[in-house]
Amino acid sequence: MIESKHRKNYFSIVSATSTANIYYDKADFKLIQKSSELLAKDILNVTGKKPQIITSDDKLSGNLIIVGSVGNSALIDKLVADKKLNVDSIR
Repeated sequence: MIESKHRKNYFSIVSATSTANIYYDKADFKLIQKSSELLAKDILNVTGKKPQIITSDDKLSGNLIIVGSVGNSALIDKLVADKKLNVDSIR
């Protein structure tokens, strides 16, 4: 869905002034890396803006798309442990 107005509890993947970054853990499956690259390419094809792909969690800021798997991504596992991400339906 392409929206031109700001909505509460949503974040922009692409706006006039910014593009969300994509993060994945290098220790995760190779498919996660490929999925991140394909997502960045899709966003570029739709919007004309390419997200930066980040693999270091010390560079995380702004709107962020996290790609990964439970048990193989340290960030996802931390979000689950901190009860900020509920994965009960996929376990």
